[in-house]
Amino acid sequence: SNRKVLLVDADMRKPRLHSIFKKRNIVGLSNFLSEQAKFDELIKDTKIENLFLVSGGPHPPNPSELLSSHKMQEFIHKAKEKFDFILIWLIIEGKSTFLILNASIRTPSTLKRITPSIFPGSK
Repeated sequence: SNRKVLLVDADMRKPRLHSIFKKRNIVGLSNFLSEQAKFDELIKDTKIENLFLVSGGPHPPNPSELLSSHKMQEFIHKAKEKFDFILIWLIIEGKSTFLILNASIRTPSTLKRITPSIFPGSK
C-alpha cells in the first residue's frame, strides 16, 4: 500500500526515536511547538518506504504545556493533511504509549500501549 505514515516522538524529555532511525535530533517537535521551526522542516525520511519521522527536538522547559497547546493541534492538523496515519509516541503515567491517528477520522481511533522491548530504556 502507498499509505504514508508519520511517526512522531512526543517524549520531549527523553526523545529516542531518532536514534533508532540513526537521525539527528537537532530540529523536532519541540521546535515547532515553540514556534522555532516550520512543519516541513521537521519531517525526516527513514529507510522504510512511506514511513517518515519527526524527532522530539531539543528538551524544552515545559513539554507538558507544549503538548497541550494550540500549536500541537496545528501540528496534528498539518500532519493529517500530508499523511494517512500519524503515530505519536509519548509517555503516559510512566508508560510508553502510541496514539494512533487515522487522517480520515477526526478523533483518535486507537490508544495502544507499545511493547516495552521495542525501545531501549522505555518502561
